[in-house]
Amino acid sequence: MGIFDFFKGKSKAESELDELREKLMKEVFPGGSAEVTKYAQSIKKIFNDKLTSSECEAFVRGSKTVIHIAEDKTAERIVPSMMHRANGKVTEEEAHQAYIYLSNGGISYSGGDGLNRNNPIIITASTSLMGIPAEHAYLKKQFGEEGKDWEMTLKILLKSEQGRQVESFALKLANGSAVTVFFDITSFFGKF
Repeated sequence: MGIFDFFKGKSKAESELDELREKLMKEVFPGGSAEVTKYAQSIKKIFNDKLTSSECEAFVRGSKTVIHIAEDKTAERIVPSMMHRANGKVTEEEAHQAYIYLSNGGISYSGGDGLNRNNPIIITASTSLMGIPAEHAYLKKQFGEEGKDWEMTLKILLKSEQGRQVESFALKLANGSAVTVFFDITSFFGKF
């Protein structure tokens, strides 16, 4: 590249490529840079601050785009790519949590087994509009259809010993047994 090439405009191919990139970014992140930042903040937490904020934003842009365009969207295919994108700074489990979060529209499940309020299933979601359906999706996955395989007998908002917002669901299963499931909803509690 000569010194005067710097002052030349972009070629038609470069301009078309820029337009395609911009279109793809609008598809993947309809909320623009604010959406990228929101995802990056959650990813930073999932990664226990192992990446800087700017590294998390680059990670989100690249990983969510790969998930969007990949034919094979399975964890087995995407998680190794995410670990590489994070420059080996994260564990496979952390990369898997990031995969779940980014591939589920900003929702991830982590934490405990959900059998008591101090070991709840942690739902990471940006709003109640996303988090509440995530609770019900989890219950459906674990216990089947509400009204057929189980019914909710009681729902209570509690605090854990650590002061986090926890919601408990007491369920009566079709076989007559009872189970209570606890979710940490701190990430989305009161956010609409």
